Amino acid sequence: MDLLIVLLVMIPAAAGLLCVPLVGRPSACRVVGVAGFALTAALSLFLLAAGGGKEAILVTQLGGWAAPYGISLVFDAFAGLLLAAASVVA
Repeated sequence: MDLLIVLLVMIPAAAGLLCVPLVGRPSACRVVGVAGFALTAALSLFLLAAGGGKEAILVTQLGGWAAPYGISLVFDAFAGLLLAAASVVA
């Protein structure tokens, strides 16, 4: 599950990086952007369904460092709903 939380950040970042060389081709960049948003929405809805209800909170520590020194990624029901809604609207 830790990898899936990281993918919620990496998919839009990768889609943005893929659009950089496609500046002259807006239709191709649009396809990459829509695919990135669709993957993000699907992944967030999957994590919401697999999370086990509204009390499930998924946490991962990046780099293996503890919370005061490392970066913590948290996925709960509210964050999942906001992420899915933003991906669908975008």
